[in-house]
Formats: sequence, C-alpha cells, structure tokens
Amino acid sequence: MASPQEFPPINRIEAAQVGSDFEAAVAELQTSWGRTEARLAELSRDAQLLVLAGAGAGALELAEARARELLSAVRQELNTLRASTRVWATRAVTAQVAAGSGAALEAAVQQGAVLGGALGVPNANTIRALIDEIEIDTDFAASSTERTMRRHFRATQQLALEESAISRALLVSESRLENLDQRSARLRREFAAATGNGQFVMVNGKRWRLETYAELVAQTRLAEAASEGALNFSKSIGNDLVRISDHGSTDPVCDAFAGKVFSISGNSRRFPTLRERPPFHPRCKHVLLPFVAELKTPRELEFAEARSRGRIEAGVGINEFQEVLRAAV
Repeated sequence: MASPQEFPPINRIEAAQVGSDFEAAVAELQTSWGRTEARLAELSRDAQLLVLAGAGAGALELAEARARELLSAVRQELNTLRASTRVWATRAVTAQVAAGSGAALEAAVQQGAVLGGALGVPNANTIRALIDEIEIDTDFAASSTERTMRRHFRATQQLALEESAISRALLVSESRLENLDQRSARLRREFAAATGNGQFVMVNGKRWRLETYAELVAQTRLAEAASEGALNFSKSIGNDLVRISDHGSTDPVCDAFAGKVFSISGNSRRFPTLRERPPFHPRCKHVLLPFVAELKTPRELEFAEARSRGRIEAGVGINEFQEVLRAAV
C-alpha cells in the first residue's frame, strides 16, 4: 500500500464533498424539487379534468379549458422552481468553492508550504460560471417537464374525443360503455403511464424523477465547485501542479486520472497537462489539491511522475515502487 506521506492529504476537501454542509445542500435541493414533483403529480391527476375528459362530447370544451388552466399552473410551478434553485445555487456554490479553497490551503500547509498574502480568494467568474451551469441544468429539466405535461394534457383531450367517437359509432349512450367513475379510473391509469409515474424529465431516452435529477445536479455541480476552489487556490499561490485524489475507485473513467499529478499550465516537463478535472462523471467524488513539488524528495517526484505517466499501475504505492527500483539496480 502507498505511504501516507507520499502525497498531500485530501481528507478535508473530501469532507467538503461528503460532509454535513455538502450533504445538507444536496438534500435541500432534493427537497425543493421533490415538492415541485409532488405538486405536478397532483396537477396531472386533476380530478376535474378526469371527470370532464370522461364525460364525453358535451364536456370537450370544458376539458380543453381545464387543460389550459392546468398547463398554466405547471408553468408557474416550474418558474418558481427556477427562481428557488437560482437562490440555492448562489449560496451553495459559493460555499463549496470556499470549502475547496480552504481544503487546498490546509493541504499546502501540511506539505510544508510557507504561504503569505491574500490566499484562496474565491474567483467571482468561476462562481458565476458554475451557477450558470446549474441554471442551464434546471432549465433543461423544467422544459422537459413542461413538454411531458403538455403531451399528457393533449392525450387527455384525445382520449375524450375517442370516447365520444366510440359512443356515436355504436349509437348508444356513453353510460352504456362505461360509467363515469370507471372511465375516470381508466383515464387515471393511462395518465400515470403517460407521465412515467412522476418521471417528468427525459434525458437521452431515460425518464428521471425531478427529485432524483436534483440530487444528480447538486452532487455533480457542487463537486465541481469544490475542485474549482482548490484549483483557484493553487493558481493564487503560484503552484502549477495538482493531484487527483485516489480512493480505490474502480470506475474506468476515473482510473485514467486517480492518483496522478498534472500541470495546470502544461509547462511541466515531468507531468502531463491538466486537460480534464473532477468530477469526471455524475456523482464522481474525485477531487484535486495542490502538489508542491519543491517540498518532495527526488524519490517521491520520481514515483509521482511514473504514476502520472502510466508507467506503474494504480494501487502500487511508493514503498513497492522503491523496492522495484532497488531490485533493478
């Protein structure tokens, strides 16, 4: 196993991502989106619309009017969701950028770096860009939800038309086909299927519940915020190297980066350029922290370079690496 001293500690920044503040922020967004999801589910099962849709030709105009009212209510709920998420994002992103910067500061100090001056000042442009990304995510989910609900209400009207057409074709009263309660119950089942039982968001052919999608957005974007805070701090102290955390991940996407050291500027002769940074996929928990080369021993630098250039496999620690080098002499 790798020596505990081989790389800067990452416990604080990981705590920023999985600790109480991070979890509370994720849970807050989930709760907010969950309330919207519950309200939309109520609108999709509107009792008045069900009755009107099942009542036949005489209630078609009323059914259409009620569908328009409901769609307007859907838009209002989604606009409220957009506004509340914007407020949440401003607060949560700022906090996570600061958490990442603070964790990077501690990591640099624990490596022995002597620091001074204004350090780790949050980058306003970085924060704004991350907030914008969350707003884009939110708008995508809201637009997808509105399309789902619009299709749902249109399907309601189509079902009402079909009921009337069947009645006229058979020249019997609608009550002979199904009574009103039976038709309403059947429509309710069909509506539930049309809206995916609350899975209003469609992404690449897959349906998502709003609450689940909120968790995905919050975890991913706040992880980005923590890493961006660490990156900004490293730049602020003139440190060009950062290391990606390594916590035993088996994800093939992360395996290409975990435990490796990268150059922010791309000017390092020893280490590859930082072209991608965590999170590398939704819910990714990898982070980055400063790697202070000036405070490393020649052997530690040799090991870090070999790992970063892919010359040794993941999981091989510095002690095993030194044994291999001694055996080769």
